[in-house]
Amino acid sequence: MTLCEDNDLTSYDLGPATTKRLIEAGYTAKSLLLETHEAISKKTGLGLRSIRIILKKINLSLTKISTADVIWEQRRKRPRLSINRCIDDILGGIETGGITEFFGKSGTGKTQICHQLCVNVQKPQSKGGLGGNVLYIDAEGTFRPERLVEIAEQESKTECKTKHEIESMLQTVYVLKAYNSDMLSDSIQKLHTTIKEKGIKIKLIIIDSVSSFFFEFERYEEQQDYIINLLNPLKKLFEIYHDLAVVITNQVTENKRIFFGDPVVALGSHALAHGVTTRVYLRNYSMDTSNKFIAKLISSPNLPVSEAVYYIDKSGIADKCLPVCKKVEDDTFSDVKRFLNEMKNGSHADSKFNNEIYS
Repeated sequence: MTLCEDNDLTSYDLGPATTKRLIEAGYTAKSLLLETHEAISKKTGLGLRSIRIILKKINLSLTKISTADVIWEQRRKRPRLSINRCIDDILGGIETGGITEFFGKSGTGKTQICHQLCVNVQKPQSKGGLGGNVLYIDAEGTFRPERLVEIAEQESKTECKTKHEIESMLQTVYVLKAYNSDMLSDSIQKLHTTIKEKGIKIKLIIIDSVSSFFFEFERYEEQQDYIINLLNPLKKLFEIYHDLAVVITNQVTENKRIFFGDPVVALGSHALAHGVTTRVYLRNYSMDTSNKFIAKLISSPNLPVSEAVYYIDKSGIADKCLPVCKKVEDDTFSDVKRFLNEMKNGSHADSKFNNEIYS
């Protein structure tokens, strides 16, 4: 990962003794923002009051006003991580400096996309990758290295990869297993420290999935606080590493009060919806197809609602596209129209009442 600017502690008026303590503890200006006051105090021996003053100085110096053209130029230089041609058509690739969420029912390809990204992220930017490693936080117990090998072997048929290159690819995927909500939360809180201590060039962080341990919380408010505590440390990482991408998966439930349209809703409610940058809903193309799916972009700061068809096979998220539907008709309205047409044409199960309704 590439460090952002304004990170040198010596450029801040913190005093020579304090600056020396912080540097010896391994801190930079922006990495201090990722730590709790207690953690900084434990590592440096500084008092909590002193730490609050230090952080206030750093916050004030980092508060800058920029014009839109400067921000636009910065965003244009940010690399994006390719999934495949079909989904890239609607997303433009996975955005670095943002959190991309994939949610859907079991078997719609959430974990498969994560495995595909593990392979893709190691490619150079010229081939849609980020040229770096991946940290995979497995909270579902579904990470399979043999699937990475299978995807890489299929690619090797066109890219002429050797067996040694495929095996080396596995060495750049770092896997961290989480068995409960505390372990997942603690792992995310300590991500910056973990990455720094390992000295690894992480360009992608995957969490599969953020909702694995929702059952541990009885109250809605506890669940929302848990989500906020997961997402905030990830957002802070973007202030330090501008070429980092984060992908999370999420489970779903059904809203029983929805009679027309798709009743599927993502878990996590408002905290998750507001906390991520981009949301993509994955679903089956139809009941009679097992490897054909639809990815629907439902929320993005700068992209329209749109859909893409994708396939899953031995090669991963297969690169064979159908035309992308850029304008998506409202699901609820289209289902109501279909229902009324079926009633009118006599093809619906309740069409025996047609004469009464349409007389």
